[in-house]
Amino acid sequence: MIFAALLWGCETGPSPDTDTGPEVGDSGRGLPWLTVMPGNRHACGIRSNGRAYCWGEGERGSAWTKDRVLSDVPARTDLVDLSLAVEPETNVACALTTDLRVACWGIHGDHEFSGPYVAMTVGEYHVFGLRGDASLDCYSATGGEPCIDYARLDNVEQFAADGSLVVAVGAGGELIGSSHSSTNHPSPEFPSGPWARVSRPSASWDWMCGIRTNGRLSCFGDVGVDSDGLDAPPDALVSDVCVNSHMGACALDLDGTPVCWGDDNDFEPSAGPFAKLTCGDGSWCGISPAGEATCWGYCDSGICDVPP
Repeated sequence: MIFAALLWGCETGPSPDTDTGPEVGDSGRGLPWLTVMPGNRHACGIRSNGRAYCWGEGERGSAWTKDRVLSDVPARTDLVDLSLAVEPETNVACALTTDLRVACWGIHGDHEFSGPYVAMTVGEYHVFGLRGDASLDCYSATGGEPCIDYARLDNVEQFAADGSLVVAVGAGGELIGSSHSSTNHPSPEFPSGPWARVSRPSASWDWMCGIRTNGRLSCFGDVGVDSDGLDAPPDALVSDVCVNSHMGACALDLDGTPVCWGDDNDFEPSAGPFAKLTCGDGSWCGISPAGEATCWGYCDSGICDVPP
């Protein structure tokens, strides 16, 4: 995984700061980005100094400064990977730290999960952490309590979450899933593998894309709902993919060039090449090998205006 290489490269970094947040005007200007993640009307990223920065529009209690720094971003210098809740009601950001913890912040307060975790993501209302023994932990994104409404998943190689569903690639290359019990929806039937990775499920979790072990892209789901042209992926070998419900999908070919498709694909992605691809509510971001960040898609509220 891309972030894994970044993680081990930062293991000897400094310990976390104890300040309340980055100083106003401190954007880490000019430093490379480790990752940038678009959310709902805002975006956040982590620079090579291990700090998190956010920009865009604040809503539902967030305090945003005019120079695009979120006031409650913790002033830590040990962050290496980032995930945001797409749902604005949740408004939670979580980051993986160099000591393999998951630190979360937002309008619901700060939470930290000790792990140790080798990967993490934020779903609609939950935080998921992958342990070194290939088991997946789940916590409430707003309260920090362990989940009781997801079945535990084990033997996980790679995973993604959104809406009411977490989907994982198992040790044998098969897809496995666990849905929020309150939805009364069973996990969907997955096509046979072997799979290498899977994209986050779309907002309705009726459509998603994955990459088979031979690098071929395959998308699947309930075509009766409305796949918005997402059932026609490009005929290319890819290294990563990220799909947005009703907006389109983008993948990185083996050279790192983004390829996008879908009925609502009325935008032009950057030429790349990119080493990492992320996506949020309606936009995508790519990180170049040199740490430059570019975002495209639905760029409301300045989401795509990545600080230089």
